[in-house]
Amino acid sequence: MTDILTGTYVNINSPIHKLDVKYKIACFTAMIILTLAAKSYIVYIIDFALLVICVLISKLNIRHFISAISRLWLFYLIIFLMNSIFYGKGKAVISFWKINVTIGGIKQGAVIVLNVIFVILWSKLFILTSSPIEITSGINFYLKPLKLLKVKTENLALILSVSIQFVPTLLLEAQNIKKAQIARGAEFESRNIFKKTKCIFALIVPIFISAFKRADELSQALEARGYKGEK
Repeated sequence: MTDILTGTYVNINSPIHKLDVKYKIACFTAMIILTLAAKSYIVYIIDFALLVICVLISKLNIRHFISAISRLWLFYLIIFLMNSIFYGKGKAVISFWKINVTIGGIKQGAVIVLNVIFVILWSKLFILTSSPIEITSGINFYLKPLKLLKVKTENLALILSVSIQFVPTLLLEAQNIKKAQIARGAEFESRNIFKKTKCIFALIVPIFISAFKRADELSQALEARGYKGEK
């Protein structure tokens, strides 16, 4: 259950897992570009078909992907409404005061939400099938040209890899902190905007403290293991 919530690497013997991470990064980037550049529903159908095939080949549980997109329904709704209301092209469907919901706005909102969902699903597939060490190695491979500019690519690759891996960890920790705050009487579902703001601050501060604490522990662990960057 923890893997489903956090989206950390799942070690399964599958062709997708065995694929060299350099190729996975290239394919992942290509699919993200294809998704964002899509201008036709046919492209989305092809994108979805390729995603389904990759998920089946990876032997991952479908719940990993359902949980990734289902918990963000409010985010999708906000994106859709913002585009529907403020994208003023096309015939108006609903007019109220200075607010006009247009057909073009509805289409734009649907496209943006669809793009976000596909990006999340492809990202989920990449993270679940690539270990942190592989991701670091792959990122470092593509950053090698920066060595000509005397950029320490190994350190940069490690930073990016750790950042990717720590996002789900912090999300899980945020859930635990929220549950703890609710147990102490925090009213996250309150309709009073002041109470809700107070609860949000009570959630944000511990998350930031936890993030800095984890960063400090990680740096100490790297030093204890003799990590010397490019050396």
